[in-house]
Amino acid sequence: MSTFVDGLATAAQTIIAPVANLIARVYVGLIFFQSGLSKVEDWQTTLSKFQTEWALPILSPGMSAWLATAGEMVLSIMLIIGFFTRFSACGLLIMVLIIEFVVFNGASADRQYYYWMLIFGFLVGYGGDKLSIDAFLSRKKDRRF
Repeated sequence: MSTFVDGLATAAQTIIAPVANLIARVYVGLIFFQSGLSKVEDWQTTLSKFQTEWALPILSPGMSAWLATAGEMVLSIMLIIGFFTRFSACGLLIMVLIIEFVVFNGASADRQYYYWMLIFGFLVGYGGDKLSIDAFLSRKKDRRF
């Protein structure tokens, strides 16, 4: 019986966990990439929203819009492909925390922000796993020595 359970645990670690990690990265990565694209497609509206609805107390609207858009586009691509996974997940987690607790003062009716925070926290903790560029580069580095 214990060999069966050990086999299931091994299968979960070698197959299920990396696939679940990839699905999580692609899921939230695509959401943020599409959000960045929508900001680029209508830049005037984006600037307007950063002046009114999404105003941040410490940055100008133009700088906030540029940083948020660039962050969504670049960090989401890095997250999807698993390149500097922990860094990109941490950057997007910080972005979601700012959206939820600075822009909306924790009063957003949209609870998906909390799900995203959980996913980003998981990815910061575990990294990109076996199906990532991080893992590929790590294996390649280990072979050189």
